[in-house]
Amino acid sequence: MDPDLTRHFAQRAATYDLAPWVRDPRILATTIAFIDPRPGQRIIDLGAGTGAVLEAVLAACPDVGLCVAVDISPDMLARVRDSRIRACRGDAQELPGADSAFDVAVCRQTLHYVDDLHRCLREVRRVLRPDGALVVGQMTPFGAEDETYWEAIVRLRQPLRRHDLTPAELTHLVRSSGFRVIRTTQVRARESLNSWLARYEDTDRQLAELRRLHLEAPEAYRRIHNFEQRGDDILLDNCWTFLRAIVDPGPEASGTR
Repeated sequence: MDPDLTRHFAQRAATYDLAPWVRDPRILATTIAFIDPRPGQRIIDLGAGTGAVLEAVLAACPDVGLCVAVDISPDMLARVRDSRIRACRGDAQELPGADSAFDVAVCRQTLHYVDDLHRCLREVRRVLRPDGALVVGQMTPFGAEDETYWEAIVRLRQPLRRHDLTPAELTHLVRSSGFRVIRTTQVRARESLNSWLARYEDTDRQLAELRRLHLEAPEAYRRIHNFEQRGDDILLDNCWTFLRAIVDPGPEASGTR
């Protein structure tokens, strides 16, 4: 497990749930709609953090089966509230569980921190039943028009990121890892720039540069993200890309490349 990432999330654990997206009702509702939990289903959440997704699953379907929250941070897992959730410290590239142990695997806002994405998705295929489903929710650019500027912002803000996935790259990744994508959507989530900047322990120089990038954003970026000036703050839309995929029994079922 990466010690830098472990330290990063240990530092964020106490305030993690204050990030609006973590328990945003609309984002959670979309996540649950894509999971479509059923009684008895066994669900594993990769990069589960404080357990928000599985809590929402249990609220939507109290008779769901085993729910396992996997995260590299014991500090995050210590804040899982629901005793029905089994917290398990682990790496998304080496998942706990036997072959075909789960019906659904969820990965929300996690993939950008995973070193080897294909290894991760091979592990997901391993622990899923042959008729199992993968649900991914990931913050992405809206498309090609805002991709480059969005990447500059998120790379500065999150230097531990391994990847900056676009919607097209996310879909290709999942398809090339032995899954068939059956449903996708994009959801807008409103964010305050000041609130976003306050949630990390960035240097003054980082904060100043991030603010400058927003204040001097190209007109196309401002339009796509629906910028709204509010005093010294900027409200803007982030893009969430969701997909649901099922295990593909075809030639790529071995999970090799």
